[in-house]
Amino acid sequence: MSLHETLGEIFGDVFGYKDELSCDLGPSSVAGWDSIAQIAMVEALESHFDIRLTTDEMIEMTDVGAISEVLARHGVQE
Repeated sequence: MSLHETLGEIFGDVFGYKDELSCDLGPSSVAGWDSIAQIAMVEALESHFDIRLTTDEMIEMTDVGAISEVLARHGVQE
Protein backbone atom coordinates (compact mmCIF):
# COMPACT_ATOMS: atom_id res chain seq x y z
CA MET A 1 0.00 0.00 0.00
CA SER A 2 1.36 3.41 -0.92
CA LEU A 3 1.79 6.26 1.56
CA HIS A 4 -0.99 8.14 -0.21
CA GLU A 5 -3.37 5.20 0.24
CA THR A 6 -2.35 4.78 3.87
CA LEU A 7 -2.93 8.48 4.56
CA GLY A 8 -6.31 8.14 2.85
CA GLU A 9 -7.25 5.33 5.23
CA ILE A 10 -6.06 7.30 8.26
CA PHE A 11 -8.02 10.37 7.11
CA GLY A 12 -11.07 8.16 6.69
CA ASP A 13 -10.70 6.71 10.17
CA VAL A 14 -9.89 9.98 11.97
CA PHE A 15 -11.91 12.55 10.02
CA GLY A 16 -14.44 10.43 8.15
CA TYR A 17 -12.89 11.88 4.98
CA LYS A 18 -13.50 9.68 1.93
CA ASP A 19 -12.54 11.95 -1.00
CA GLU A 20 -9.23 11.98 -2.85
CA LEU A 21 -6.32 13.52 -0.93
CA SER A 22 -4.29 16.35 -2.39
CA CYS A 23 -1.08 17.91 -1.07
CA ASP A 24 -2.82 21.16 -0.13
CA LEU A 25 -5.71 19.47 1.71
CA GLY A 26 -5.83 20.89 5.22
CA PRO A 27 -8.12 21.79 8.11
CA SER A 28 -10.08 24.37 6.12
CA SER A 29 -11.03 21.64 3.61
CA VAL A 30 -11.74 18.77 5.98
CA ALA A 31 -14.74 18.94 8.27
CA GLY A 32 -13.78 18.00 11.79
CA TRP A 33 -10.05 18.65 11.42
CA ASP A 34 -9.63 20.61 14.62
CA SER A 35 -7.03 20.49 17.38
CA ILE A 36 -8.55 17.40 18.99
CA ALA A 37 -8.73 15.53 15.67
CA GLN A 38 -5.14 16.65 14.94
CA ILE A 39 -4.03 14.79 18.06
CA ALA A 40 -5.98 11.69 16.98
CA MET A 41 -4.34 11.89 13.54
CA VAL A 42 -0.88 12.19 15.10
CA GLU A 43 -1.57 9.17 17.30
CA ALA A 44 -2.75 7.19 14.27
CA LEU A 45 0.35 8.15 12.28
CA GLU A 46 2.68 7.29 15.16
CA SER A 47 0.99 3.96 15.71
CA HIS A 48 0.80 2.95 12.05
CA PHE A 49 4.37 3.94 11.16
CA ASP A 50 5.90 3.12 14.59
CA ILE A 51 7.42 6.59 14.94
CA ARG A 52 7.41 9.40 17.52
CA LEU A 53 6.67 12.92 16.34
CA THR A 54 7.93 16.02 18.10
CA THR A 55 5.64 18.85 19.11
CA ASP A 56 7.18 21.02 16.38
CA GLU A 57 6.45 18.33 13.78
CA MET A 58 2.87 18.05 14.99
CA ILE A 59 2.41 21.79 14.59
CA GLU A 60 4.10 21.67 11.17
CA MET A 61 1.55 19.18 9.82
CA THR A 62 -0.90 21.72 8.40
CA ASP A 63 -1.79 19.84 5.20
CA VAL A 64 -1.23 16.50 3.48
CA GLY A 65 1.96 17.72 1.79
CA ALA A 66 3.49 18.78 5.12
CA ILE A 67 2.45 15.47 6.69
CA SER A 68 4.24 13.60 3.89
CA GLU A 69 7.37 15.73 4.40
CA VAL A 70 7.42 15.07 8.14
CA LEU A 71 6.93 11.36 7.57
CA ALA A 72 9.74 11.33 4.99
CA ARG A 73 12.12 12.71 7.62
CA HIS A 74 11.24 9.63 9.67
CA GLY A 75 12.07 7.34 6.76
CA VAL A 76 8.48 6.82 5.62
CA GLN A 77 8.42 6.96 1.82
CA GLU A 78 5.79 6.76 -0.91
